[in-house]
Amino acid sequence: MSPTPHVTIINPLAGALGHYARTLKSNLTDSGHDVTAVDLVEPSLADESRLTWVRRYVSALFRVRRAKPTGAVILAWPVLGYWDLVLARLILGHRRTTRLVMHDPVPLVRAVGYSAPARRIGCALSRRRTVIVHSTTAQEAITETTFGVDSPIVAHPLQATTHSCESTESNVPTERPVIRVLGQFKPDRDIQLLADLAVELAPRYSLEIHGRGWPHIDGWAVSDEFVDEDRLDHLLATSAAVLIPYRRFYQSGIAIRCFELGTPFVGPRCDALAQLYGPDSPLLVGSPADTSAWVRAVEQAATECRDALRLRAATATAEVSDAWRRELALH
Repeated sequence: MSPTPHVTIINPLAGALGHYARTLKSNLTDSGHDVTAVDLVEPSLADESRLTWVRRYVSALFRVRRAKPTGAVILAWPVLGYWDLVLARLILGHRRTTRLVMHDPVPLVRAVGYSAPARRIGCALSRRRTVIVHSTTAQEAITETTFGVDSPIVAHPLQATTHSCESTESNVPTERPVIRVLGQFKPDRDIQLLADLAVELAPRYSLEIHGRGWPHIDGWAVSDEFVDEDRLDHLLATSAAVLIPYRRFYQSGIAIRCFELGTPFVGPRCDALAQLYGPDSPLLVGSPADTSAWVRAVEQAATECRDALRLRAATATAEVSDAWRRELALH
């Protein structure tokens, strides 16, 4: 009998990517791997400098090399952008199966390690298939900015849930259903779209936004706050629908959480969301600037059968686990 393959997940954003890493561990376990998780809390939550965080990350790479000289390593977030590929090569070695998940190939905010030299050197020193992404949009961005480096698409981690606050029709207010936007504000959020939607939706729905950094938007009750995981699950589960009002993005963790819980979400018709619903779903909007199309999609979502969504998520979970098994079998 062959030994169980081992995988180490290093997650340097234990706060922001806690659910991502736990779900990935579950998918890998389901696919027959023995998994070790190494979590590092990010500076914003640990009250420490970015330099200290980087040092802890480098120390974690050395500890993994000593403790597990063989076995695959998945870097759940690039602490230093494309320089992480250099660190992985120097510390973990060139023979080990290593995967760096590139969530934002072109960051929305200023970040270290995405300059042309970093991309060239990092990709030149990395092995084939080291960088992986979760969408065609992300893959195209890497191809355009790294001179054609191979970046396979691997399904976003997914785990259909039976959490106690699972999304059910009985949890959702019926007299005045709640439409929510969740997550931290970033420059790609379409504020004008939300203002336009409020004019159409406010007479029939309660409209709420929860997340750090959001400005005031007419017609929306905005809570500028950090939302922990338990509260996020509750907010998702009690929403009639969740909006993904993004102009540019490579994947959406909020959409994934909705899908896992069986809460309908409405967003642009892009490949990251079409992977979950299918390309022809009426809950995806083909013309992102078309307010009336968003309104129709929201109305459809508010009446969507949640049992059907959960069944689809359960089927997709098994497919995701198999996708990761196949990816890590490729060296």
